[in-house]
Amino acid sequence: MKDDDILEILEHYDITVTYDFDRTHENIDDLYWAATEAAGIQFRFNKDQILDVVFLYMVHREGFEAVDRTLLDVPIFESFDEAQQTCLMKNIPFKANPGELGTPGHKWWIKLDFGGHTAHYQYKEGQLIMITLGKKADA
Repeated sequence: MKDDDILEILEHYDITVTYDFDRTHENIDDLYWAATEAAGIQFRFNKDQILDVVFLYMVHREGFEAVDRTLLDVPIFESFDEAQQTCLMKNIPFKANPGELGTPGHKWWIKLDFGGHTAHYQYKEGQLIMITLGKKADA
């Protein structure tokens, strides 16, 4: 969290960091959250204050505006099929929930494995609504 690039983003968007501790005494690791609804981005930092997840809101939802796609340096797959085809063509390991045809969960999500990190794409009614970038725990 104290990385210069992260600090610059937090300061640029005037983001407050929220400490989320184990209130229930269930041995759950503490987390830190930082979000800018106006820019459509949310960060999660682990107990060691290391950035481990970035949520990119691709459409207006849950109080977040859509992220400015021109600022992103991640592949954007507008459809489940496009993401799956890219994985198959480029031999990118992936997991997916294709769901049942005709149900709301049809082609709901696909998660690409890039070795040290993952990119999880979520769709609703065929539209890309969220990209979640995650650092692998063992990376």
